[in-house]
Amino acid sequence: MNRKEVFQIFSLLYLLFLFLGFMIISKSNVSLLLLAFFIPFVFWMFWVKIKNEKWDIENKENRIAPLTFTLIYLSILTLFWKNIFIIIFLANVLVVLIITKFWKISMHCYGLSGMAYLVYAFTGDVFLSILYLILTIITGYARIYLNKHTPLQVIAGTVLGFLVNCCLLNFI
Repeated sequence: MNRKEVFQIFSLLYLLFLFLGFMIISKSNVSLLLLAFFIPFVFWMFWVKIKNEKWDIENKENRIAPLTFTLIYLSILTLFWKNIFIIIFLANVLVVLIITKFWKISMHCYGLSGMAYLVYAFTGDVFLSILYLILTIITGYARIYLNKHTPLQVIAGTVLGFLVNCCLLNFI
């Protein structure tokens, strides 16, 4: 297996890392995972098929519809189920959607660095949080190596993911 294939596999593992982080911070709340994580994921994959894109949707304009769907879906879900994790997810989708209107950042790094903060905030587990930061760095390098993002897009995604979640938890 060559280096490019390794980085492609690692980029795909991003979803697994986010799912595991979601499980950790939600204390394995299956209904929360199915409603807040799985349904937007299925729509994203459906959109990828319709637009004949790769799963990570390289064209920033094609990211707007699935992000908007997720925002609307989570907003409706929040009306019926006031849950801190859904509210945090909703706020993060809103931030990424606004940024995506103007610029393409690494949503991989945004999600992983945000999860690094959330894992620490909800569990106090420094080791696991550092592991997520290491995964963020490796994934960021992979995204640059695969020419999916510039270094600035990776850095912006990483910093914003961490800071937005830090601010959210201090203001919610």
